Amino acid sequence: MTRNLRACVASLCGLVLAACTIGEVDRPDEGGSPTSAPQTVSSRPAAPTDSEDASEEAPGAAALPVLSVPPGTAVVLAGESGVASAGELEEGPAWSTSKIPLAIAALRAFPEDAQVAADVRAAIRVSDNEAAARLWAALGSPEEAGRAVQRVLADGGDERTRVETRVLRPGLSSFGQTAWSLEDQASFARALPGLAGAGPVLDAMGEVAPEQSYGLGAVEGMRFKGGWGPDEDGRYTARQVGVKETPCGIVAVALAARPSDGSYESAQRLLTEAARALPPRLGCA
Repeated sequence: MTRNLRACVASLCGLVLAACTIGEVDRPDEGGSPTSAPQTVSSRPAAPTDSEDASEEAPGAAALPVLSVPPGTAVVLAGESGVASAGELEEGPAWSTSKIPLAIAALRAFPEDAQVAADVRAAIRVSDNEAAARLWAALGSPEEAGRAVQRVLADGGDERTRVETRVLRPGLSSFGQTAWSLEDQASFARALPGLAGAGPVLDAMGEVAPEQSYGLGAVEGMRFKGGWGPDEDGRYTARQVGVKETPCGIVAVALAARPSDGSYESAQRLLTEAARALPPRLGCA
């Protein structure tokens, strides 16, 4: 189910990510970050929908810029003028970025439930795993919960991602192990402002706890969610996905980082390093 990120096709942006795992693991000791030369990027126009002509670009859309990304990272930028990607990091588990569609599914099912609302805020703002587990359980059996989250993804234009309903690794949630490509994630995030039930989730994405506000947290006006976790060898990958409204339209960014030393701290540094290139290039440079 692994898909390589498309290594460009138009112009683009920088990157990296963060958040938390379901079934928390201890954070490793701090390590160094990669020092290899940065990788360049490019972009491509978005495929037209049934209602738009392939030769027409959205009014006011700005071309996606060419950027460089640090080694060990990957990025996808989705804007009015198309989708751009950089880096060669393969897709992996969504980790806690999967809490975004889960939270929306729970709010749709229980729009007036105060406990659900509180769990949504906790799951997004501080990446509370127990709160997310309650939201998942409230949606029914694993299969029923998976279908509910799947519908949210489909409403956001993601027909390819399949929500994981099986526990693949003891101590970790099933949904956190969903394989979610950066391209599908960025495209979904760009649709978030128009999705039913997404309002409280977007609000919480704009209030992420300070200790998790590295990477995209440095971009003014960015609403984001991160996720991180170790592979079976203990090497960390961190992800972030965010959405920002600009005068030129809605722009979404999906980032991933897998540092050479495998540490969570290095993944955080990579995300922040990549995110510093984003602000002036989010569609309205």
